[in-house]
Amino acid sequence: GFGVSRPAHVRRLAPLADGIVVASALIDAMGPDGRDTARMRTLVEELTDATMR
Repeated sequence: GFGVSRPAHVRRLAPLADGIVVASALIDAMGPDGRDTARMRTLVEELTDATMR
């Protein structure tokens, strides 16, 4: 990956890109057992909000 995992990263890249890959960040957010869907959902919301600023 490229290390894009935080809203600040997305805010910097969004004006320059057609899309941003955050797959590793989502997998990490799900936790070691892959069941922390609440944390993943929060991260998706935060990253999505960052694209709209």
